[in-house]
Amino acid sequence: MVTRETLLRDLYKGSALEKYAKYFYYGFEGPEWEDNPLGHFCEGLWGNQETVESLNYFEKLYSENKAEFIFINKDNPDVNIALMKQDKLSKVAILCAGGGYESVATAVEVSKIGQHLHELGWTVAMLTYSIGKKANGDKSLEDLILAVNYLKNNEKKLNIDMTNYIVGGCSAGGHLSSRLGTDNVGYKARGYEKPGLIFLAYPVIDFGEYTHGQSRRNVLGENPTEEQIDFISTHKHVDSTYPPVFMWQCDKDSIIGFEHSQLMEKALKEAHVPYKYEVFHSTAHGWGYAKGQPAEGWVDRMLDFYKELYK
Repeated sequence: MVTRETLLRDLYKGSALEKYAKYFYYGFEGPEWEDNPLGHFCEGLWGNQETVESLNYFEKLYSENKAEFIFINKDNPDVNIALMKQDKLSKVAILCAGGGYESVATAVEVSKIGQHLHELGWTVAMLTYSIGKKANGDKSLEDLILAVNYLKNNEKKLNIDMTNYIVGGCSAGGHLSSRLGTDNVGYKARGYEKPGLIFLAYPVIDFGEYTHGQSRRNVLGENPTEEQIDFISTHKHVDSTYPPVFMWQCDKDSIIGFEHSQLMEKALKEAHVPYKYEVFHSTAHGWGYAKGQPAEGWVDRMLDFYKELYK
């Protein structure tokens, strides 16, 4: 059992999940991270108590054979889905944490979201995708597509129903998730199952004027062309077939400009795509589950929106 005082390096070397623990903090390497207690990661921004609770929740499921890691990319042995399973047929949510395509902050951004959804009866797949130099081009997107196709092709084995599945993410994970709906590389262009809803929490959307530098460098390199920038900027590839969206961001976001979600809202509105957009007055970026923050309860509000769409 981990606590707020557990050091990250002890999670890697001494916990029940030590073989797979790095995938909850993928890319967080070196003493500047590993010598920190889990309760001290960006204190006041990330919900570290919720992180600890969700890690223990996953560890319990894992010990009961109700959770597993499935490795899905033969070209990158670290790409996997951490799957939280149900005992009966269930819907699916695929979660992508952020990290500027330099890390995948599953523990602090989406593990508590995953716990909440699992407790409500969903099968949850938390994706570890390609980062850094391995993310160059569309490699991270290919990882997400592999995850969608794996789940679709194993519906009977996993006792899941991929109809109207949810996919979503935070920050750069939001950008990755958002591309599943686009007209150039999304579900329709690739011929796979349409998401029932895409959620975008403080997402990266634009790789042009308002770009997040780290994300762009990792995906497109140092000197991308305008064509490359447009190709990967989600808001430029939204049409009427884009899946419904639940999105939120803080209006003074200090890391990802508020323009990102505004551009996405404009594109959704112009394409007549059903969406719900929430804005909170803060400079914060990275609330994740957001317990105790102004966005608290957004996961339940997202599910209410989802239920209205498919009642």
